[in-house]
Amino acid sequence: MQTTGPKKNKGKLVAGLLATQALIVMLFVGLCLVSGTADAISLPLNGSRTIISGSDCSQATYRFGTSASYDGQPLDVLVQVLQEDNEQAGSFQCLGVEEGVLFASLRDKDSGENIAYQDLRLTVVRQGTTTPVVVDRLIVTGFDLDRNSDNSRTGSDDLYFNTGEKTRSYVSVNTDTTVSSSASGGYNTRIKGRDTDCTDGATTVEPECRASVVFSETSNASFRVQNDNAYGTEGSSSTARRVSYLSLRVDDFDDVVDGNTDYGDAPSPYVAGRQAVSSFLGLGAGLVADHEGAQQASAGADGDDLDGSGGAVVNFDDEDGVTLAGSALNDQSIFPGQQSELSVTTYGSGYLNVWFDWNRDGDFSDAGERMVSNRQITNNGETSSGNNSSNFVTVTPVTINVPGSAASGVTYARFKFTESTNPGVGANGGNGEIEDYRLNVTSQTCDAAISANLSLSGSATRNTSSNEITLTQDSGNQSGSAWSQNRISLLSPFTVEFSIYLGTKDASGADGIAFAFQNDDAGSSATGVFGGALGVGGLDPAVAVEFDTYSNGGGYGDIALSLIHI
Repeated sequence: MQTTGPKKNKGKLVAGLLATQALIVMLFVGLCLVSGTADAISLPLNGSRTIISGSDCSQATYRFGTSASYDGQPLDVLVQVLQEDNEQAGSFQCLGVEEGVLFASLRDKDSGENIAYQDLRLTVVRQGTTTPVVVDRLIVTGFDLDRNSDNSRTGSDDLYFNTGEKTRSYVSVNTDTTVSSSASGGYNTRIKGRDTDCTDGATTVEPECRASVVFSETSNASFRVQNDNAYGTEGSSSTARRVSYLSLRVDDFDDVVDGNTDYGDAPSPYVAGRQAVSSFLGLGAGLVADHEGAQQASAGADGDDLDGSGGAVVNFDDEDGVTLAGSALNDQSIFPGQQSELSVTTYGSGYLNVWFDWNRDGDFSDAGERMVSNRQITNNGETSSGNNSSNFVTVTPVTINVPGSAASGVTYARFKFTESTNPGVGANGGNGEIEDYRLNVTSQTCDAAISANLSLSGSATRNTSSNEITLTQDSGNQSGSAWSQNRISLLSPFTVEFSIYLGTKDASGADGIAFAFQNDDAGSSATGVFGGALGVGGLDPAVAVEFDTYSNGGGYGDIALSLIHI
């Protein structure tokens, strides 16, 4: 197919594909061809405790009631004691509830060793059932992780778990706990309690003696509570015990990360970016940013990903908030004069601000470099009480119009999601999260093999560097076509992907483009009616999808009062 000058003296553009046993035809200006809901929840326990199977201080399954609900559905927590080396101390429960949190009592009475532990598996379920409820994140915060003051009768209260892509640990910036790798019990991470007494508890907060583990996109959490000398030297009649408190409430997690800071990782000379870490909002799907004491400057904008800070045994990559075409934004390519459709994932409610360094001068302060300004994203799905909770993760499409003047080469972008507006590109003391990304600004190129397979006619030209095909220049009475040399069958599924540029003019521009399947006798020389018929009128047989940018009235079947018809 081809295009010719229409009645309005405009260049005509046509895209076509030959139908069954025919040629695939493409005509365009600047054508390129290119080859269950989760819920966030805070879980205060309401004091209800039932042993479903087994018995206390042995392998057992417990049901604990909560004051939490999701979409009006009340929730319980099932706790399984999978393995244990633990004895009862007097009449004290080995697993119970105190002030809205779970407690685990540990006591050793075995001969030969003094260790006591419980391997626990927590599962969020619908009230009165065993039906799991998948949540955005399940938070376990250990209180009062300490040791007896005389350092002889007990060891420290410790947590063991498996760090992974969806399981992260957090400690306070002033923590007195110690995080290390572990091979004990099949767990890879140990959080060791302080070597002296703490006064931490469900109502008395001492963050230095706390640690939190976040399990994301799951209905359950598995971990161990252990003390390496749980009064093992005491006589068997002694009722002494070690108690580990385990909260499932988001507020208690916030006490842990309060005071932590998140920095960016763009290299010098970019200004250091900083926000205060909060459990209630951030970039990504609910894994809170790890703590840094300074900008993690790195050429790859991945210093924050690889620093291992914040209590993580493995490298803690917390930059999971921005994607392009389904992949992480870092090191992706964007193109001058084109749009990049990003997806920004956030949790909680706040304001999104985005900067790109378009002229590659090492800052984000030039005109036109703040691409998103105070875009409000509201999601109150995670409630502190746990009642009336719902999904608290939001995925927001963000269109970035890359300037045609953007300098080619490596550049950087900065994203901030914050509690308050106008956080500035640099250091800010307000709650939020910052993520920096390295990008490549490059001229867009088309698939060389596909481009070469198109047979050109009329005014159509091919750029041998970018493989881009231009059908008509910016002048009137032109026609151009590009026809594939390969035939396809409409009896089988197929996919064709392409990009088209329709110009920037209205009345003085072209009518549009038609993407057609045709089996006209003229083959690759076929030319339909130009002008309002978009170059496909008169082809027989043919079927077309029109990209019509000019209204020619009802005679051409155009949609009234519409500027673009597809």
